[in-house]
Parts: sequence; structure tokens; C-alpha cells
Amino acid sequence: MREAIKITFIGDVLCDAEMSKRLEPYYDARTGSYDFKSVFAPMKGHLSKSDYVFANLETPLSAQTDKLTDKQYEFCSHISFAEALKGIGVRCVSAANNHCLDRGHAGLLDTIRCLERLGLRYAGIHDTAVEREPVVIDIEGCKVGFLAYTYGTNAFSNNQYLAFRERKAVDLLQAQEEDRLILRSPYAYMGKHKKSPLAKLYFKTREKWIRKPVYERRNVNLYRRLLLGRDIRALKAKGVDKLFFYLHIGGQYNREPTSYTKKMVAYLMKKGCDIVVANHEHVIHGFVQDADRTKLGTYALGNFLGSAGTLHPPYDRCCDFSILLHAYLDPKSKEILRFTYSITKTVYREKTEKFEVHPVWELVETLGERERREMTERALQAAFLFSGKKESVLLEEFHLIS
Repeated sequence: MREAIKITFIGDVLCDAEMSKRLEPYYDARTGSYDFKSVFAPMKGHLSKSDYVFANLETPLSAQTDKLTDKQYEFCSHISFAEALKGIGVRCVSAANNHCLDRGHAGLLDTIRCLERLGLRYAGIHDTAVEREPVVIDIEGCKVGFLAYTYGTNAFSNNQYLAFRERKAVDLLQAQEEDRLILRSPYAYMGKHKKSPLAKLYFKTREKWIRKPVYERRNVNLYRRLLLGRDIRALKAKGVDKLFFYLHIGGQYNREPTSYTKKMVAYLMKKGCDIVVANHEHVIHGFVQDADRTKLGTYALGNFLGSAGTLHPPYDRCCDFSILLHAYLDPKSKEILRFTYSITKTVYREKTEKFEVHPVWELVETLGERERREMTERALQAAFLFSGKKESVLLEEFHLIS
């Protein structure tokens, strides 16, 4: 019998606006389509050592090139983007995030069709015309349940609200309507005129007279809490050995996780989730264990792919680096033996005008002495942000917990 089953968890995978503005190098005129294999190819060797890989796919998908977008905060990527992820070993994605309705309900259904066409498992979004089934995955004999929920869908900015009959199409911690409390019209107006004295006063005082954004709230809508409990019970009724949860939550580029994020991660572990992976911060935050030290939750693994830190700041939270969390399970008892983690980095190649994701321990070997030293220091800083331990040597996998 094999020593252990290795399962890997990836953070945010974004084909964001900066990347969408630079799609031409990925276009293949012969096929009339796109090819993103070069973006993820450097990670294939490392991820091939995992028995199963999960990722947070933070973009809708479409098989039609005319539906793609390079808008700043409204995403839509070609199906070949997810196909390239599958090519490096990703088998299942969380599709519940604040961008999943950027192309409306029709775009959500298009995303589902793309994922099913590729044979990728997914959680967090649903075709309400089809009976809902819990996501149960057999990983080398270990029966795993998978759930994904998001704090919201950017409804206050993209104005994409689900109809009543579609309300269960996205697994939400809060009803979409609660996003309207941000008051979309003044919010959008002030954003356009943010340098005016009135706008400065608005953003300085708004927390006193408008409810905080959904990702900073401390409670879960009662109805949504019941749905969440229902999903967890449904998976346990299936007799799963382990339950994994992807949670899209928190602010962006925060120096610390929000109290709401911490509360929700602790709540989910208490409800029986063995591993909770929170995302959306686009930076690296730490982790937490339950009182019995049998479960683990992460607050933010960072951007597996994203332009932040490569083409523009901020740099202070290592947003151009990300964490790969690895869980090793005993094949016989199905208990978690240990956790390790690896560090990756997004790179933009000016010569080819392409983005690439690299294992940082391999990337440094291609650099000159000075650049190697500087990148190693930043990679070790990323390790510290996640683990809280100061490492002195850059490794392929760092020990986290056993």
C-alpha cells in the first residue's frame, strides 16, 4: 500500500483585466482560439506529484471569443484557460466567487457547460433546472466531499441580480439583495469623482451611515446558514471520509484577515469541515487549527495567477507569490498525516508579453546572483506570512503541521 495520498489546494486563479488586455500572444490563428498552456506549464512537474488538485477559478468561462472582456472588474475567460489548468493536474474548481455572475445567469450556465465539457468537477454554482447533487469525489479510495461558498457576487457594481427562480444558482453566505445596502448609485458616483471634496468626505464617513460591505460583516444570513448546514449534512449522509470547503471571503490586499473571515473559518471547522481554504484577499495570510488540532483553515493562499505585483503594486503582502497547501492522508485510516506547503510566483515576460506561473525554488535557479538573492528573500517572506515561522532555506515543500 502507498505511504500517503497527496491532495493540493491552490488559491485564486485570475485572468484579470491586465491579462485580458494582453490576450493576443495567446491567440492561435490556425485554430481560431486561444492557448494558455504556456502560462501554467512550469507547474506541471510539481503538481504531477499530487493525487488530486483543487483550485479557485475566479472567472466565468465561455467557448465564444466574442464574449470575453478586458473590463477592470468584470471578467470572462476563454474555455482554453480552464483547459490549461486541467493540463497541469487541476481536477476540481471552486466556482463560487464575486465574479461568477459578471456575465449574468446566462454566463454562469455557460461556465457550467464549459467545465462539464472539459470534465472538470466544480462546486459553488448550479444549474437550477437540474436536481442538485452533493459533490463527492473518490481520491485513491478516500471519499471526499467538496463545498464552495462566496460572500457575494459584486451585484452592487455589475447589477447582475438573480431572479427568484435562480436564487440557488450560487452558494452565497448572504442574499444578493444585501449588497444593495452599499447604495450603488452614490457609490458609483463617488468612485468616478473620488478626488472631489464631497467624495473624500463620503469615503471617510460612509462606515458611520452605511452598513459595512458584506465581506466585513460578522453574521451569516439565517436562511443561508440553514442552506449551508443542509449542504454539510447532505455530504455527511453520503458517508464522506473528509470534507473540504473553499470559502470566497474577506477584503482585498488587507494586512490582516477580517474578523468575519476568521469567524467563518472557525464556524466551518466546528461544523465538521476538515480543511477550509479561504480566498479572495489576493495576498498571503496565515492559517488556524481547531482546538483538537485535527482540522485546518487558511485565511488566504494568494494569487496563483494574477497581475498584481507583477505589472503594478501592491508588493508588501507578496501578492505576486502564492501558497500551495498540501495535505497527506493515510490511505488506510483516511486521517490527515501532515500538512506541507510550497511557494509559487507569477512572472510577466516582456519579451513574449506572456504571464507564467513558476515554482519559485526552480525559478531562482535561472536568475543571476543578485536577483536570486532578492527573490529568495521575498519568497521566504511569503513563507513567513503563511506559516509564521522564519525559514532560512528555500525548499520545494516546507513542513507546516504533522
